[in-house]
Amino acid sequence: MKTGIIIIFHNFETELDRQVYIDHFNNVKHVEVCLVNNNSQDKTLEHLLEISESCKNVSVVNINKFKSDINAIRAGARYLVNQFNLRELAYIDTHTFNSDKNKLNRALNIIFKNLPLVIHYKDQVSQQKKIKQSMFQTIISLLDCLKVFEKEGQNLALQGEVG
Repeated sequence: MKTGIIIIFHNFETELDRQVYIDHFNNVKHVEVCLVNNNSQDKTLEHLLEISESCKNVSVVNINKFKSDINAIRAGARYLVNQFNLRELAYIDTHTFNSDKNKLNRALNIIFKNLPLVIHYKDQVSQQKKIKQSMFQTIISLLDCLKVFEKEGQNLALQGEVG
């Protein structure tokens, strides 16, 4: 089974390094990526579509009216759940990186190289709650994963740059 990763973008045109994303996405297996354009007023959507054309595991969802982060994540989750048989869903919102594409690129690199730890983190959270959860309640924040990795001494996080 695959893992679904949702990445939310809003007016990220100048920070979007298309080739880095293409390299990341083409080098991961068992991952479906959904790039969500949250009503960008620049050329973010065009760049995301170019990335999806170069990567067979990347889809784009375009939101025409700006939505909250939660609603943008839900839009990506709905798309992924309807299109693919997924084991997990995780998300990251690019605005968290304050327009620093290098931090985001490093975070994605860490996440994709350590995907089994992301899955382990999700399993830990699910076991703690001990209740049946819907798919939308168990979408994990990749930023939270990076923080947990750092806390547990995994030396994977961005040395104080996240959060």
